[in-house]
Amino acid sequence: MKTTAIIAAAGQSRRMGKNLNKQFVLIAGRPLLAHTIDVFQKAPEINNIIIVVESRYINICKNEIVNKYNFTKVSSILEGGKERQDSINNALTVVNKDTDYIIIHDGARPMVTHAMICDILKQAKLSGAAITAVPVKDTIKEIDNSQVIRTLKRENLISVQTPQAFSYDIIQKAYQNAYSEGFYGTDDAMLVERLNMKVIIILGSYSNIKITTQFMFKLNENQIIEAEISNITYKGKGVSRINNMVVFFDKGVPGDKVKAKIVKVKKNYAEAVIVELLEPSSSRINPQCSHFQLCGGCQFQDIGYKQQLEYKTLMVRDSLLHIGKIDSSVNPIIPSLKQFYYRNQIQLKVEIGEKPILGFYENNSHQIVKINNCLLQTKIGNEILNGLNDFFAKNFYKNSEGKLETTLSANPNFQGTLARCHYYF
Repeated sequence: MKTTAIIAAAGQSRRMGKNLNKQFVLIAGRPLLAHTIDVFQKAPEINNIIIVVESRYINICKNEIVNKYNFTKVSSILEGGKERQDSINNALTVVNKDTDYIIIHDGARPMVTHAMICDILKQAKLSGAAITAVPVKDTIKEIDNSQVIRTLKRENLISVQTPQAFSYDIIQKAYQNAYSEGFYGTDDAMLVERLNMKVIIILGSYSNIKITTQFMFKLNENQIIEAEISNITYKGKGVSRINNMVVFFDKGVPGDKVKAKIVKVKKNYAEAVIVELLEPSSSRINPQCSHFQLCGGCQFQDIGYKQQLEYKTLMVRDSLLHIGKIDSSVNPIIPSLKQFYYRNQIQLKVEIGEKPILGFYENNSHQIVKINNCLLQTKIGNEILNGLNDFFAKNFYKNSEGKLETTLSANPNFQGTLARCHYYF
């Protein structure tokens, strides 16, 4: 059995605003249309995909969507017609005659699922024609010249969606009949209904919305997105811009392509947690510190040193511009002679409990990460650090109360490192 999917994406997006075609607006780092095609590409039930777009977007669709995301099932990208019915008809004329079923879907419904595709095709095999729909929630009134005639019973009403699926012979006959009579319908099933054929309803989903306005692109908490990190903050947080909103990620290197979960949405920004690294940045390196990202002491050890200096220079310039309102060039940061083991002083925190811990605060918390070897401290300082860990383990008992601050410092005037320990009861 062969099934062809026709994806209608030739609308002019009048409600999206001037010069903004909804099919190519980025959602989670990908064009809206790419999200829709991806579902059909991954569905094993679909053998072939035909896309219909405005003529001016054919090359963009081919290069920026089909080729870029390797949608191998797409066989044709066609020019749309004046009306949606004309666009679908253009696609029907190139469908292979050995096709058994045709599934038609709006490109602007990216929330379609594989389960919907399976359900609609299963019913189409049984009845020849099937549509997805959901019960109407709102009160619907019939009017005439701005005057209410009657209120319709909601239990008898549905809101029709796509996908819609038909046997090849039925949908071809329905379109031929409509054009022979000069009839234009608002959906494909309407043309089949005019053949006095039954159209069976499959329950769709209220999340299977059709994107029609810019407002509908708003990010939501718990939403899974895909994005490319474009910048980093001085605290090492990744930054990207999605749907015209700045999104801060818990980590990331500029150039990383990631999958993330939105955890907070504010008026002017959102926060996200990365759940998967899809494609690493060319600037990304393996951090040498085993405590990296656990300890809050360093933020950039997963970035090459040359790139670190470049990003830090940009941070200085951005701070001058946005905080100080000073628009000025910044000289490149002078690299250190040593990347590691160069600091002559380091302050550590101690947690007294079941087992005393000497180290740094965990990132964004007051939990302490035990440090055995700090790459920023001198090597002799690390020897003292381990000696102190041993000393605390032997000389402090469970549930001791108090505060202990430790400072390790190297005096340039003499060889060696001095440890100062202060314990307060």
